[in-house]
Amino acid sequence: MPHTEKAVGSHYRLFIRRSERPRLARLYPFSVRQPIPTFPLPLRPDDVEPTVDLGALLQGVYDRAGYDLVVRYNQPPHPPLGEDDAAWAAALPTKQA
Repeated sequence: MPHTEKAVGSHYRLFIRRSERPRLARLYPFSVRQPIPTFPLPLRPDDVEPTVDLGALLQGVYDRAGYDLVVRYNQPPHPPLGEDDAAWAAALPTKQA
């Protein structure tokens, strides 16, 4: 996986490449405080690439599956967040039952 300055310090990365150009790729780094970036989905060379909003897709799955009812948000995350990110997460509004 390529290393770029943009990816340094990011928690997550999307790595997108086309099969017809295996040495050329796009890296979409993001961190826990940022939304998941949208990205073009590589298809066959002549196909129009749809833009994927993975964050919205995952949010829809989360909502439909009722994960808010089973995830224990009162427990610390695993793996633990760094000090600054933990303070940021603690300050987020919580949904009251």
